[in-house]
Amino acid sequence: MSTNYMTLWQFYTLFAVIVALGLGFCYVMYMLGKRNPKLGWKPGKIQEKLMWWSFLGLIFCAGICSYGEIDRITNAFSSDAAELIYNTAEDAISGKEVLPDTQEIEATLSNDWWGLRNESQKTTLYLFTGFFMFFGWCCYLGSFIASPVGIGKRLLKIVGYSALTFGYILTPSLRSLNPSSSEAGQMYIWLIIAAVCIVLSHTRTATPPPLPPTNSHE
Repeated sequence: MSTNYMTLWQFYTLFAVIVALGLGFCYVMYMLGKRNPKLGWKPGKIQEKLMWWSFLGLIFCAGICSYGEIDRITNAFSSDAAELIYNTAEDAISGKEVLPDTQEIEATLSNDWWGLRNESQKTTLYLFTGFFMFFGWCCYLGSFIASPVGIGKRLLKIVGYSALTFGYILTPSLRSLNPSSSEAGQMYIWLIIAAVCIVLSHTRTATPPPLPPTNSHE
């Protein structure tokens, strides 16, 4: 029975994909925060405090989660497939893990680009995905300006932004970017839902009239 375990370079490749998509997620959330701004809007004192404490809370959660897994993160960037094979065999012998049959593995890996990952690799990929998710929402809160829209479009924004977040959260589970793979298919569905809701929630705000020319002699 042969199993396609993730090599160190495959891990680097998937990690690069997660970072690139994470930066894109942060940029999109930043732009969505200030989309359709209400002219002259400024947050009230309570709103400003809520936004600020929410921002600090998200950063704090991201830092705590990352700090607790430093050893696994270090191991993920240095371990290779040989270690995973050894650990998997050891767990199977001790009865901690039941290995799937050959047909199940072949079906799972039919569209596999990156292979199976060990606990350190999985933890690292999910941690960095969570970090960019937290930071993306921090970017949204940092650039947020209220929009002059009704309840219907507000609900569309909630659905759209949530779908965009869910789509990005699925990134660590990707075994390939092929639409035929189950993980990639789910991610694309969430992203399509997000795109539709974001487009439908868009509204055109009135452009303020130009200021009258000032008389320099006055």
